[in-house]
Amino acid sequence: MMNDTEFENILKQALRPDISDEEILIKETPSRSKRRKSTMRKHRIIQSAIAAAACLALIWGIGYKTIKLPAFPLTRCSISLDEI
Repeated sequence: MMNDTEFENILKQALRPDISDEEILIKETPSRSKRRKSTMRKHRIIQSAIAAAACLALIWGIGYKTIKLPAFPLTRCSISLDEI
């Protein structure tokens, strides 16, 4: 069986392990300008996609409503303006 001091030592090691300073890696946060640049790039891509979708919707809507094929074939009119 384990006595209380051994158990406490094991708990201390588990809860607060000894880590050397060489093992700690510090991640540098990007500068404010780099963060802003990446954010602006994302916004530009999203805005371009929205604009393209709006243009396609507009073109499709206008083209669908205005360009309709006639029910009769397109032929020359046999009546001239002189006859009227």
